[in-house]
Amino acid sequence: MLTASELSDLLIAYNLPAAGQAYVRRVRASEPSRAVASRAVRNTPWRYASHKMACTIQGESTLERDFLLMCEYSPAVLEMWDQPESVSVTFVAANGRVHRTSYTADFLVLRQDELVAFQVKPRHECDRLTKQRPGRWQKSEAGFEDFAAAEAFKALGIAHKVVTEDAINPIACENFALLLQARRCPVEPEPSIATSALHILAAEKVLTLGELLRKAALADATPILRLIDQQRIAALLDRQRLAEPDDALVGMCLSTLKEVADLRWGALLRVSHEGVRHEDAPTVRQLTAVIERRDLLAGAASPVSDRTLRRWRQRLSEVGGCLLALVPQTHKRGNRERRVSELDLTLMREAIRTVLLVPNPPKAIHGYYAYVRLSAESAATGPGGHQPGPKPVSLNTFLKEFSRIPAEERALAQGGHRSATAMAAPIAPRDRSLTPLRVWERAHIDHYLIDQHVLVGIFANKRKSKRAWLTVMVDQTTQVVLAMSVSFRDPSRRACATVMRDCVIRHGRLPETVVVDNGSDFQSVYFEVLLARYGVSKQDRPPGAPRFGGQIEAVFHGIKEELVLSLRGSTANDQRGRAVSRTHRGEQHACWSLRAIYDAYQRYFLKHYNLKVRPGTYVSADQKFSGLEGTFGCSGIPISPDQTFLIATAIPLDRPLRIDACRGVRHLDRWYFHPALLTPGLERVDALEEPWNDRCIYASVNGRWVPCFSGPDHVAAGLSEARMLESIVYLENRSLTGEIKREQYMALEQQAAENRIIEGIAESEVRRKLRNQNKAPSSRPTLESFHRAATEAPTPFDTAEGDLDGYQ
Repeated sequence: MLTASELSDLLIAYNLPAAGQAYVRRVRASEPSRAVASRAVRNTPWRYASHKMACTIQGESTLERDFLLMCEYSPAVLEMWDQPESVSVTFVAANGRVHRTSYTADFLVLRQDELVAFQVKPRHECDRLTKQRPGRWQKSEAGFEDFAAAEAFKALGIAHKVVTEDAINPIACENFALLLQARRCPVEPEPSIATSALHILAAEKVLTLGELLRKAALADATPILRLIDQQRIAALLDRQRLAEPDDALVGMCLSTLKEVADLRWGALLRVSHEGVRHEDAPTVRQLTAVIERRDLLAGAASPVSDRTLRRWRQRLSEVGGCLLALVPQTHKRGNRERRVSELDLTLMREAIRTVLLVPNPPKAIHGYYAYVRLSAESAATGPGGHQPGPKPVSLNTFLKEFSRIPAEERALAQGGHRSATAMAAPIAPRDRSLTPLRVWERAHIDHYLIDQHVLVGIFANKRKSKRAWLTVMVDQTTQVVLAMSVSFRDPSRRACATVMRDCVIRHGRLPETVVVDNGSDFQSVYFEVLLARYGVSKQDRPPGAPRFGGQIEAVFHGIKEELVLSLRGSTANDQRGRAVSRTHRGEQHACWSLRAIYDAYQRYFLKHYNLKVRPGTYVSADQKFSGLEGTFGCSGIPISPDQTFLIATAIPLDRPLRIDACRGVRHLDRWYFHPALLTPGLERVDALEEPWNDRCIYASVNGRWVPCFSGPDHVAAGLSEARMLESIVYLENRSLTGEIKREQYMALEQQAAENRIIEGIAESEVRRKLRNQNKAPSSRPTLESFHRAATEAPTPFDTAEGDLDGYQ
């Protein structure tokens, strides 16, 4: 980026007015005016990690990402800023009314010779705007122009240009990305390698990149790519992909290289997107008919009329005797106009629109009878009152008319945008982006809720199980699984961080670009900052478009069908609902621990999935990966898995932790301590949770992250696979821990209630005994007291009031 003095000198050189200079300074000092996202056109937004700008730059599509690559590689571009401040534009609409609105350019680019605001759009979109807004958009020989935007920026002294795919070569952009990777490679090649390669090329004049590597005895193409980047070796960057070494030509002279390439490509057959007419390339059946007609014209017994023979001779004479003039035109036969009347077509379309093109539509036959009703009503209200009109069309004709509606349009009306996306037609091959050819160029990350119940523990003779989440990173070029992680929590920044950790620990590098969906974990500030820190670009898949992630969906489908559903505790029976007894459901048979499923899934990926032979190749995926990784050693972003990386991928806690001078800081029912926590005046600290070590957190003290441990350092400081899995179970099952505690407390409360009942009974017995002791006489009874008690006591023969016979 430019310094303040360099910027001032540049703005003076641009001869900008004061308003233009202030605009540029505001753009450089502010955030982008808007955030790009995927719209209904199913574009793929990018966060491009620019080393030139030392930040990430937004791109609304792959076309804009390619434009950014051109700016990144071009030495004439000094700075580029995405989504600059909006300007007010005025234009005359198609209805003649004057419209005023705001407009945001895609990029503001500071070049050595000019300052330009760019708008990057596909050609078909510019054609649509030219027809829809002729007062603002026009097409000329130089390209498309947005007059309203150009006038607004002209007042600021800034040029405005519209760029389409005609000015952006995807092959050149892919080569720029590869050369930038070679330029940033931290390993410097030996000078003798460059000398040897240049000597070979001076003798051979022109070679393919693969031939040059073999003649120079080089396994890695990075030294040659650096020579191409330094323009010491010539290559056709706009015509040939350097990622295909056996096809890309290199040489010492660019003009000679172009002549050789023209001769080479001129000898190859090229396929046209428009195809070939049947008259120029007839089928075998048509050629057979041509031979028969030639024989008839030669005098053979003719089963056709003389008029037909004269017509064939006339055709031959018109084309100079070429037999292709006799090709039968039977493929053109048939009605040119439909036999169904316009009234029936209108009624059928009305019935389809109102009955079938609605959410939750009925069967198609209901739409047909709606059409029949409309046809009868039309005949009744026609001229002359009720009269028998034409017979309605048949059900088959109605169904054919319904099938004429594009599947995407039907799905949009019946199931919404997600359903329409699933039924959308494939993108034309000429409009598709180039598929990566290098490993580590692009990788996909996604999550999968495992179709298996994982045993967490056994408490009170009950199995406690949960379904875990599997996060996978897969290389797009070779379909090799690069990294994996498991988690009991729903997809979050924790899963994103741990899968990147696993990738760095296994391979020592990260991919140049990761492709993700629109989940909140992938769109979080934490994840984007983590990617930007290590220079990784991010590409977002369109929402509701699973076909854009077919590479990683195939991984999940494979492990589900080939492994998971065959293990005990799987959800194979759960999916059958009430057709299966509760005793036979997966959670009742959970026996796989987290450690066991991690080992099983890891073995599946490393020993089975990565060893598969992919369609169209004859080598296994891991062998192809190893070969490409050796050829393009500059691919990917090398990262050392040190403590700095561990802290960068740790999980920030939501709130600071309070320091207890006697015990340290408390997190998840444990106390963590480091001597730095005793710093005078320190009461609270920001902390990071170590996802792979539940005995460690990182606290921010005096501008440093210090590790705080729970337990002895020599035990808690180590990282291992066993410690990682134990930490996942402890850190990510707090809800289950709380449930177990509640069950334990309820059991204690039940026992306490029983104890209170027993205590009540015992207390009542004690009190009864005490009452009986209190009723006993305090002194020894006398003879007179016994006599009085005996005479005064009632007998069964005493007469009571109401007795008839003297008996009680």
